[in-house]
Amino acid sequence: MRRNSQRPAYTLIEVGVVMALLGAVMVVVTTLLVGMVGLEGAESGLQARMQGLVRLGEQFRADGATAAKAKFTPGPDDKSASLTLEFAKGKPVTYQWEKAGLFREGPEGKQRLIPSSIIEQIEFAAGEKDRLVSMRLLEKGKGARSPLRNWWIQSALGGDVQ
Repeated sequence: MRRNSQRPAYTLIEVGVVMALLGAVMVVVTTLLVGMVGLEGAESGLQARMQGLVRLGEQFRADGATAAKAKFTPGPDDKSASLTLEFAKGKPVTYQWEKAGLFREGPEGKQRLIPSSIIEQIEFAAGEKDRLVSMRLLEKGKGARSPLRNWWIQSALGGDVQ
């Protein structure tokens, strides 16, 4: 068989080098895509946590604004504390820290507001002649380097008018 020297062609080595380079590019692109998906998941988790804390703050302030009196019940291990807000009319609302998280029990029933996987500890306190109630949440760290965060939610009993 006669070889045609005029026909352009690639050697097996050239084809192998091109395929290896394409493979390396695909590995880099895949790694970047997987990293971006992981960041998006972490961001959506953080956003859900923040929205939960905002809803808790709004609910706590609304309950405090209509409450006439607050009663604190400390837990034996600081992990089962509760706060009962008593109203002039209607049933009281109780915020209770349990193993499964922070619960609110009121006329609508019992509902979990924040799971215990997010919050390490909770404290209730009163200030300014018992007209201001506070809820302090200590957020769990996500690792050894992750800092613990404190979240303070406060409400004026009876609203800001009194």
